[in-house]
Amino acid sequence: MSTPATLLERSWHVVARSGDVGPGPVAVELLGRRLVVVRLDGEVVVLPAACPHRGTDLALGTIVARGDGSPGLQCPYHGWTFDRHGVCTFIPSMPDGPLPQAASTTSCAAHERDGLVWASLDAGADPARVPALPIDVPGMRTILGEPMVWNTSAGRHVENILDLGHFPFVHPGTFGCPEAEVVASHHVERGEDWIAADVPVVTRNPDGADGPMYPGLGPLVTLGYHYEVTAPYRITIDFEFPDGMRRALHEVVTPNRHDQCTIHWRLLVDDRLRSDDADELAFAHAVFAEDRPIIESQPPGLPLDAGVEVQVAADRLAVAYRRMLRELGCTTADRDRRASCRERV
Repeated sequence: MSTPATLLERSWHVVARSGDVGPGPVAVELLGRRLVVVRLDGEVVVLPAACPHRGTDLALGTIVARGDGSPGLQCPYHGWTFDRHGVCTFIPSMPDGPLPQAASTTSCAAHERDGLVWASLDAGADPARVPALPIDVPGMRTILGEPMVWNTSAGRHVENILDLGHFPFVHPGTFGCPEAEVVASHHVERGEDWIAADVPVVTRNPDGADGPMYPGLGPLVTLGYHYEVTAPYRITIDFEFPDGMRRALHEVVTPNRHDQCTIHWRLLVDDRLRSDDADELAFAHAVFAEDRPIIESQPPGLPLDAGVEVQVAADRLAVAYRRMLRELGCTTADRDRRASCRERV
């Protein structure tokens, strides 16, 4: 595998949940590349999916033990077997060797953390840079959501989370209200690979199974939205209630390809909030369901060049996100000359 040239190729991305990687290989896609995730000797391994022999998908293969007891991934077509580094260790038709050097492939960097399998196309990526996700936060309960696959780019999805102007129009059935049409003035803080902002937002107290999801707060609630985005595709929104109670959404979005992404997400809910976990999940799914058709209707890929799409003051967070990606070198080939190099992010 050649040395990665772009931010996306160098970054760590979630490719699976740890619990989904069991006795057999798992097919995944990252940045348009087909990969396979396996567990060999208890260690998670990520390899290119195409066998070097005939391109057969190794996700159709099996885990086998060699004569020395070491496990390997066996191709289902001709039985070629690969170790955790992608080295071909056995070819049945050549039991006495020597094996061709070109028979081997190269593994991706892989690391497990917080119940997720992370991979980077940079074989030398530092596992210390795999971000920690909140699991056990004092005073908060964690609710894990099932991963969602959307037919849009990872960048479009993240930018939608940052969009403050769409609430009254896209989310009238959940939390949107006319009082939020004018976006409050806010400042975006910028670090080397992150942005953050605090914005007050008027929302409707959503409906639960037995009345308002947050009893005693009235029909409208002004929440303090705290956004944090780490490049390229990790985002947190922390919602603070007037009485100091909190609720948070954490996402890591995987760029499967330029027009598809997988959203790994979890909620953190203040123990003092009297909402039911089932109501919290149902509300989150309802919000996602309102967003999805709108975002999937957009051309996939964020235009990172200034001036390609019209921006207004309410888009300050999105503009800062695009600028950060552009300045970090999150670029690809010119796919659309008319759009002045629309970046597929």
